[in-house]
Amino acid sequence: MRLAHEALGRGELDLAEQRFERVAQSNPKSSLGSTGLGLVALSRGELATARTYLDRAVALDPEAVDARVALAKIDRSQGNVRSALAHLYRARVSDPDRVDVHSGLAALTGAAPRQKDRTSEQVLRMAAAHPYDPWALVRGAEVMARAGRQKEAVGQLELAVWLFDLDPPSARVAIRRLAALDDDWRDRHVVEVHVYADETIRARAGWRFRLRSLLAKASASLGRILEIQFVPVWIGGFPSAQVPNRLDAIDAALARSLRPGKRPGIQLGFTERPLPHRSGLRKKGLAQFLGRRMMVRLEPEQSQSRVLVHEILHLYGAMHVVEDLDSLMNPTGGGTRLDRSSARIVKAMRRRVFRTGDPRSDVLPYIDLAEAIAAYQQALVVNLTFRRLGLEAAFRTRRISRYQAANEAREAVGMDEHLADVLRIVASLLRADRRPAQALILLEAAARLYGPDTCRGRKTSAEAENLRRWLLGVYRVQ
Repeated sequence: MRLAHEALGRGELDLAEQRFERVAQSNPKSSLGSTGLGLVALSRGELATARTYLDRAVALDPEAVDARVALAKIDRSQGNVRSALAHLYRARVSDPDRVDVHSGLAALTGAAPRQKDRTSEQVLRMAAAHPYDPWALVRGAEVMARAGRQKEAVGQLELAVWLFDLDPPSARVAIRRLAALDDDWRDRHVVEVHVYADETIRARAGWRFRLRSLLAKASASLGRILEIQFVPVWIGGFPSAQVPNRLDAIDAALARSLRPGKRPGIQLGFTERPLPHRSGLRKKGLAQFLGRRMMVRLEPEQSQSRVLVHEILHLYGAMHVVEDLDSLMNPTGGGTRLDRSSARIVKAMRRRVFRTGDPRSDVLPYIDLAEAIAAYQQALVVNLTFRRLGLEAAFRTRRISRYQAANEAREAVGMDEHLADVLRIVASLLRADRRPAQALILLEAAARLYGPDTCRGRKTSAEAENLRRWLLGVYRVQ
């Protein structure tokens, strides 16, 4: 079957037909062969032949989603909207995650007429007839709530939130109503996300629904830890075809394409560009540590992404952990749970905002400094490089002199940009907590980890030198 579908995808219709015929002959009670032959006929524009095969597939298996999607396409092309809707609704029941099904239903049902003077029954019929219109969903939910149908109302409102980008004002109303109706939403922090997709993502049918679902699943994965709901306030495109496959180059293309204006929220890019051949450049995700921009590389047809969740956690200050630890923050592993140290960090940062991308304004005013510092201390003391640098003293306020101990940091054994990012952030926390000598220790170590010949290394070194001079002036140390 896989080879048959690959041939169909390449447009090799004769080869695909031969392979699907073999599937149908070897297992005549299966719908797979008939579905494949129907898809081949549909690709050739032979609608009558395609319908014959696809009807046979549905008769063999009423849950044959691919066959129903194809039949809906034929019905829609022939103006039979009611039949197309029936096939798609049945397909949605069979596979609620199929983005092409959602996309087809949204296109057929459209937005509801904006008429406000309706009876309760009319409002409910309107919401049922336009299930992808947040405005209609919110009004239907209000009728349900007044009638005591709270569970149904919450379901309608959550759909409106999932479709946030289609009507942000209505989705914001839905969030307020959810907070009033459902305990799980009462303390939930809503974070708006501006979603960008390059050409490789946009080439697939239903791509917007795919990205909405990825965000919703990421929210569910982090729900117990962060009590946060990520919502797509906008979904659009950016070009990446003219840049190399390196993720930093694709991220730079995104940065050049960001919409102008001061719009709060996370800036999230997606690509399906293949991994580069060189192993050192084969990144699947990157994020500005405690910033607001991130980039995620998806596999074709991928509907859930561990990488997305991993990179979101970087925005909340989580750092990489050792390779033998089963954690979401292990970049080389496959764990889907968060280790305790990382969980403590992100919980301390969960109320941060996304306005400027600068932690000084987006993070520091919204967190408990003492708890954030303690959380990083817990995570850093088990980091091998951190220990080799001899930096534990940076957290021992009572045992460190105000300035002299800054000279205790040893030479780094190798460059580690990620740990350097962490040390710069913790240094800013220590400075905000009026612990400049400890901050200086971490800044000097961060400069070494970035590398003295790098832009970030030179910038961090200059920052450390300015702090050193300030300490010399304040404490008159020779």
